[in-house]
Amino acid sequence: MTQLPWLHWLAMFVLTHVLIALLAALAPRAGWMDRPGGHKHHQGEVPVIGGLAVLLAGLIVMLAIPDWSLKLRLTLLGMGLLGILGLLDDRFNMSARWRMLAQALIVFGVLWASGLSLHSVGALLPGLAPIQLAWFALPFSVFCLVGVINAYNMVDGMDGLSGSLFVLIAGPLWFWLLYAKADPQLPTVLGLISIGMLAFLLWNWPFRWRIRRVFLGDAGTLPLGFLLGLVLVESSQTGFELSPTSALWLLAWPLIDTVSVLLRRLLNGQSAFSADQRHAHHLLLRAGFSVRETLLIAMLVQLAAVAIALFGLLHGAPDWLMAALFLIVAFSLHGLAIRVERRGRLFDRVLLTRVGGDHV
Repeated sequence: MTQLPWLHWLAMFVLTHVLIALLAALAPRAGWMDRPGGHKHHQGEVPVIGGLAVLLAGLIVMLAIPDWSLKLRLTLLGMGLLGILGLLDDRFNMSARWRMLAQALIVFGVLWASGLSLHSVGALLPGLAPIQLAWFALPFSVFCLVGVINAYNMVDGMDGLSGSLFVLIAGPLWFWLLYAKADPQLPTVLGLISIGMLAFLLWNWPFRWRIRRVFLGDAGTLPLGFLLGLVLVESSQTGFELSPTSALWLLAWPLIDTVSVLLRRLLNGQSAFSADQRHAHHLLLRAGFSVRETLLIAMLVQLAAVAIALFGLLHGAPDWLMAALFLIVAFSLHGLAIRVERRGRLFDRVLLTRVGGDHV
């Protein structure tokens, strides 16, 4: 299944463009428009159909592929249900509590039916065997996947950011799994969606030559975060193509940024899911970096994290070392964010109270 004819990849790229154009035309009537207001400061109403287009294009292309396994069917079912949940959230702005409950139920159903779970988190202590989760494996896996889904969803706050992060995570992961000769089905889905996301970026990147501005929407971020998390669970547990700690590095920007924001909100007595401008990309923008400069910084940081993950895999770095380095980096960046907010300065740049503009 990894050796798809080139026509499938081309069809995914072209079909994504066609569906984005069609859905963007339908979006005002269906109410799938993102309107400025509250913590949203973009200019004008923007269709939030990019993720839906990518998902539909992927499903259509994959219908031409025979011999779907039960695991693949369940994966696509989970992505479809999360896409519907995202559409409802885009349209009706669901509460965080009900949205996360629905996510947990969908993730639990897919993991339970497919038999996938994080039954081991690796050898996190030097000289000891890998830690086995036993009966706690399934609930811990649901917690982790819901966390990944929401981490990816929460970094979707600036043109080009979520799409670029997906490509920088999924692309290297896809090629690594091919190199490691993993079970071909989920990596192929990852590859097809990556091609679709490249097409989407031509509509979303903050550059003048983009076709027309569209957003990914929760209908995209929820199933795409789920796909990333599920592929990482499978490849770190079944065929051992990845170590569990390398998955942390592959998801570095979304995980570190989201956990840091949640902790800072809680420490300030706010709701963990209150809307504000405390994400890393917000701090960079408030410090006077342009949208393009902020996007470039995020991409370089994510690329560095991916390089560390691949270096560790190629050289067999122990789990405890990879985990310790990740925690050092994560706590250092969290401390930096706290310091920046308290001082109101980043690299001698005074932070604005908030940022707006056409790309945020």
